[in-house]
Amino acid sequence: MTQYNMDRLTANGFEKTMETTNGAQTIFRRTWKKASQNQYGESEIWMNIEVFERGCSLVATVSGNCVSEQVKKPRYYSSFNRMINAIRVIVGCARFEF
Repeated sequence: MTQYNMDRLTANGFEKTMETTNGAQTIFRRTWKKASQNQYGESEIWMNIEVFERGCSLVATVSGNCVSEQVKKPRYYSSFNRMINAIRVIVGCARFEF
């Protein structure tokens, strides 16, 4: 991943982790958390997005207890701007703020 894209990820709140992919690519992660009231009391809702580079594509994976299984599959993006815009939509649909 280029230094320019790494800087843009950190500017958007992602943190560089010490973890790497099988291809030795650095993983960037951002986590959103909030408390939520339900009929059983208060619980924590969270969502985690990891970003790394595979070949010429940027890959974003989503996990958390507020997203469906359909959203949890890896998503491949051809450009940084497309990836950030898609992440903003996913975060907004989960009712978090980017």
